[in-house]
Amino acid sequence: MNNIKLAIIFAGSFIVTGCMTANSITPSSVKQFHSPDELIKGKELNGKDGKGKEYSNMQTLNNALIPYSFFNNLCKNKGAELDRLLPTYFNNFRGDKNNPALIRNNIDQGMGIFKCPIAQPWYVSIQPITTATKKAIGSLPDVDYVTLKSNVISKAEAENTVKNKVNEIKTNIEQAKQNFENYQKQQYIQSPQYIIDLAEKGNLDAQMKLGAMYFDGNGVRKNYYDALRWYKEAAKSGNIKAIKEVGYIYASYIKDGNSALYWYSKAANQGDSEAMNAIGVIHHIGRNGVKMNTTEAMRWYQKAFKNGDSFAPKNIGDMYFNGDGVPRDYTKAKHWYIEAAKKGNRAAEFKLKQDF
Repeated sequence: MNNIKLAIIFAGSFIVTGCMTANSITPSSVKQFHSPDELIKGKELNGKDGKGKEYSNMQTLNNALIPYSFFNNLCKNKGAELDRLLPTYFNNFRGDKNNPALIRNNIDQGMGIFKCPIAQPWYVSIQPITTATKKAIGSLPDVDYVTLKSNVISKAEAENTVKNKVNEIKTNIEQAKQNFENYQKQQYIQSPQYIIDLAEKGNLDAQMKLGAMYFDGNGVRKNYYDALRWYKEAAKSGNIKAIKEVGYIYASYIKDGNSALYWYSKAANQGDSEAMNAIGVIHHIGRNGVKMNTTEAMRWYQKAFKNGDSFAPKNIGDMYFNGDGVPRDYTKAKHWYIEAAKKGNRAAEFKLKQDF
């Protein structure tokens, strides 16, 4: 029974509150007031404590435009209508900006800084302070509220606020543009096109990176010939790594043994032990247009070993262990495996544990 009474009382408040709406206010409603200050006090637009007043904003119950409507009709009494100089800027807002009370019924048109453009203009600020959603009783819908604070402000304050806000907006726009430009630049720097552009200008690091990108298919379609092209460009500077990459692609992917020998020889002539070992392997295997030549393979393995390569002694050990082009000799094989193991060759270490 008590719930029914409460529901009736609550529903009654809809009717009482609904007696005055923004649309029901006319110039005659405020004819007794001569200034916005009088209007704020007379209609208690900021509540009894002056800190702001709570207004409902529902689909069928909209009071949130009441302050604006009062001021606009006060201005109409002087033969003008309010001009909105600036939308609300939420400077002192402490509520939920997503609350429906701030969205429904074009309430945003009734908040901000306004000017009454008469002979002696006046300015008012209508700003949201907070929002709330209150539970209704029974099956009645919840009610969304916004607390609004109305203040009379000076011309200087209004103009300065507008000016500062416009400058802030301009600054934000410029910052957004700069951020977007920085983003585009960063995206470009991280893009294959940026690497391509640098590579085409002769940048060695870009040429090496582009070669690796085409080789791995990283950011571009995998293409060994494009990888070869850019490694060759990098090799023009004498870069040994680039030269060896060219030799490696010819030997392992394009299957051109003679071209592989040509490029590995360029690196070997500069004292690169890895290239020397690679030449030995090509002669040892004898494929892709190069005849097997174990004598030449042994010569290059020895040369690579003397220059510090760890794979060359392992390969020599394999030749002795298998009797590959040389008489089988396990003692010599072990010796060379030990030499390779000293240089950190894991395969040689495994061979020693497994077979010796």
